[in-house]
Amino acid sequence: MRSERLRIADFLGRPLTLADGPEAWETLKPQGEDLLLLGLGPGRGPFLAAYKTQKLYWLEAPSMLAAMHGYQGLPDIWTKVTEEQALRLFSTCRVLFFRQNDFLAPQFWSSFLGRSFSQRWQKTPAPAVYLPGDSTTLLHRELVWACSKLGLGPIVQCLSGENEESLELAFAGHPPAFCLSVNGRGLDVRGRLFALFKALHVPCAMWIVDNPWHVLSRFKLPWWKEANLFVTDPSFIPALSSEGVKHVNYLPLACAPHMWRPLRDADHYASTDNLLFVGRSAFPAKERFFAAVRLPQHLMDQSKALLATGPAPDIHWWYRQCATVFWPGSDARIAGAGAEQCSQEKRVQWLEAAIALGCEVVGDQGWQKLLPQSRPMPPVDYYGSLPDLYAQALGVLNVTSLQLPQSLNQRHFDVWAAGGLLITDKTPGLELFPAELTSEIALDNPSQLSGLLSRIRQERHHFHQIRMAWRECLANAHSYPIRLKSLISYLS
Repeated sequence: MRSERLRIADFLGRPLTLADGPEAWETLKPQGEDLLLLGLGPGRGPFLAAYKTQKLYWLEAPSMLAAMHGYQGLPDIWTKVTEEQALRLFSTCRVLFFRQNDFLAPQFWSSFLGRSFSQRWQKTPAPAVYLPGDSTTLLHRELVWACSKLGLGPIVQCLSGENEESLELAFAGHPPAFCLSVNGRGLDVRGRLFALFKALHVPCAMWIVDNPWHVLSRFKLPWWKEANLFVTDPSFIPALSSEGVKHVNYLPLACAPHMWRPLRDADHYASTDNLLFVGRSAFPAKERFFAAVRLPQHLMDQSKALLATGPAPDIHWWYRQCATVFWPGSDARIAGAGAEQCSQEKRVQWLEAAIALGCEVVGDQGWQKLLPQSRPMPPVDYYGSLPDLYAQALGVLNVTSLQLPQSLNQRHFDVWAAGGLLITDKTPGLELFPAELTSEIALDNPSQLSGLLSRIRQERHHFHQIRMAWRECLANAHSYPIRLKSLISYLS
């Protein structure tokens, strides 16, 4: 009968049962003169027993040595080594890594593995950039274009695998200038690539353009707290800092370059009379993301009352009501589901008022159920016909998500670039722009839509000047090359 497995506290004090079979060790290097064990785990068991007569070297984290009382009773033929000795042995030995090391002493092992794999890299850096993604992924085209405008590159966009060898191969062993990951894309969940970048002194930035806690819930280890984080909603910065993030800054979105169109003259809008809304009824895979969430009914009732009377129950209201534990785990998704539900109801409120004024809705069929009085037009290609739709409308309605209450979305920038006129709900994120511009197009509630539309129809030349002023502001200060330069300045 198999003996009971050893349980020990992980890095968060949670009990962890230590594995002892062959699957508990990962082969980092398959060939070598001798064997180097990185972590002994339980210090016993069938896997380690197979090596009891073999000469080998082993390294263990100080915290585990203390917890295991120095691993008494190990074979005399085994040799304990220091970190520096293990680093030298790493290049000549076959290397096995105890997988649960990540949860037992993540900082120690992250640093050690980063240093170990960095030994094979060249000392001279390359001007290359690691920008993981492809033309179908969020912001990738815009950032590739921004890199080209700033003379950065070549750009490595994908690896053959999320491991150290693939990274070394992609850059021919020369450290890149920096890594920029959108929403953690292209970075492994264990943080091994990040650890290698750190050991190579390569800045690693993560630009989080969605709810940060939703993005970070993917990572079970704390390595991300040492990355350079950038968020599009500054209201998340205090909580991120309190969780131990060392470097976090506000970096808003910007104008997508493909959106820019020549501005039509004021008389063109005499024949334009439609209000337009373009957007999804829900983000992709919403049901799957929130599948395990059950919202408390009393909070749903409170949030609906606040939607009617204010202030709006945004994500931070939900965090407070749910006493959210932000990380690790998926506790933050409970509040996220509540904020998402409220965001949808808020959009419905605005769109019901807008449809009564002739607004056309472009989006998925989910709107048909939410807005039975509408006949939604099918979705359009963001990189295709959308700019023309923006330019042809009398006004384009935006309703800011309660998921990111102080953020700006692409509509805040793109509509003006395309030659359109944005109408938006009033949010703190608009403070990024001059007040004399936002005051013309930002509304407190849906009841003000009718009055603004009347003004736009009656004062076409005035609002043509507004378009021109917005476009000048955005061209001068809100492009993706400008955002990228700002990001790089924080990394220096």
